[in-house]
Amino acid sequence: MKKILFLILFTSINTYQLIAKSNNESIVDSLLTIINSTKNDTHKLNSLSTIAQKYWSINPPEGLPYATKALDLAKKMKWKSKICEAYGVLGMNYVILSDNVKRIKS
Repeated sequence: MKKILFLILFTSINTYQLIAKSNNESIVDSLLTIINSTKNDTHKLNSLSTIAQKYWSINPPEGLPYATKALDLAKKMKWKSKICEAYGVLGMNYVILSDNVKRIKS
């Protein structure tokens, strides 16, 4: 009985992870379209940050360039709260990659 319950639980968790990954990939695809078609504004900054966050569960190394672009754009716009947010997103990508040295330097 325990083996059956474990198998059901294990299958449920894996299915949930696949659905979440698929959902994040579709969100990233939509946001990539947005950032390629908009100028450097608030919408683009939020999209870059969200893409970097969504890559945490898909492919963390892919999130680093988007987090860096969000940080650069936030600095260009001189928007302090978004600069802090971008540093947080960049740091989380490094945390997931277990790159503690770069995380601390960021």
